Amino acid sequence: MVERINNDRADVEITEFSLKKYLVNALDTKVWAFGFLFGLTTTQSYAIAYFLPVILNRSMGFSIAKAQCLVAPPYAAAGVFMFVAAMLADKYRMRAPFIIFFAVVGLIGLPILGYSTNSGARYFGVFLATISANANIPAILTYQANNIRGSFSLIYFLSH
Repeated sequence: MVERINNDRADVEITEFSLKKYLVNALDTKVWAFGFLFGLTTTQSYAIAYFLPVILNRSMGFSIAKAQCLVAPPYAAAGVFMFVAAMLADKYRMRAPFIIFFAVVGLIGLPILGYSTNSGARYFGVFLATISANANIPAILTYQANNIRGSFSLIYFLSH
């Protein structure tokens, strides 16, 4: 396993710990950008997960039972899109276009969900927003893992 990682990333040799070297990484804007991307995407995902039953029940007029049942289909669709996007991103070795695409899908879905007066259109917005957030989470994590190297990340990987 270590040989495969070394062939892929060339950072298997563990360097001696130095607080200065460790803290210098806090100045790398790429690290912060990946953190912000992940945080913003998971905020959208958790907001949908927590409040979708309430939105379906109180705002769209579905009964509690129907609202609970209508939560699952957007996540099933998101799973399909997540898998297809991962396969294509791995095939073409590109993550950013997929992240951008799904971010745009979210920028379309959230206003439809928030401002449409038709319940069917709002539910379509739920699909777009859910697909956007949940397909981007693994894409952003993989993008980050492929673009930030170092023995600290390797130590974490090998120890868990």
